[in-house]
Amino acid sequence: MTPTKWVRVWNERHTNVPLELVRVDEAQQTEIVGQDGGADVVLLRLPIDDPDAFHLISLYEELPFVVLPKEHAFAEAARLSLDDLADETLVADLDYPEDMPEREPGSHYSDVVEVVAAGSGYAVLPQSVARLFARKDVAAVPLDGAASTTIALAWPRSRASDEIQTFVGIVRGRTAHSSRDGMSDADREASARKAAGKKESDRKAAEKKAAENNRKRAASKKNAPLGGNRPHKGSAARGRGKGRRR
Repeated sequence: MTPTKWVRVWNERHTNVPLELVRVDEAQQTEIVGQDGGADVVLLRLPIDDPDAFHLISLYEELPFVVLPKEHAFAEAARLSLDDLADETLVADLDYPEDMPEREPGSHYSDVVEVVAAGSGYAVLPQSVARLFARKDVAAVPLDGAASTTIALAWPRSRASDEIQTFVGIVRGRTAHSSRDGMSDADREASARKAAGKKESDRKAAEKKAAENNRKRAASKKNAPLGGNRPHKGSAARGRGKGRRR
């Protein structure tokens, strides 16, 4: 996986806290966050053993690809299905063998691709892995009918820190000025409830004020004198007749 965007955002916002990336094999993806001095969070593929021990945030689904020798008849296909591969040979199980010595992380993928390039069969790899280990002598084709891979962000339930919550916020797309950045889930829920309560209180206060203003206007109209400032009846007639002579 390539978390380039999240690393860039972290480095822009938190220049005083360095972020170090460590590449690991899938078989070690949960072990590294359980070690003293290990990683704080890990990007991994589900499923994992003991999921209840981790906070897990599913990020996206990754499609499976078939890796074939470049000269294979299916190498130019737009898509393939499991039925298309029924007579082909699957060259290796992608799980890291427990009896194998430690090697450079990811090297078992390169070994699998090497066997495919030699013409021994095909391999099914997640899309990003197939692209990462692409070679001129192999081809990668989308595979229909096989399960996709769920990519997730994980960290142990026993480990919590403001930095972890801040990184989780970046992965979730929160802005630098978000009030939720760096907050725990409980704090975010409390903040959301408080904001909703204030909004409802403001609405009721506005309705009360509008109703009071309406009552005042209605009372003002009711108490206004009839006729306003019109002159007394007959005064204009007396004025006209006083200066008139016959």
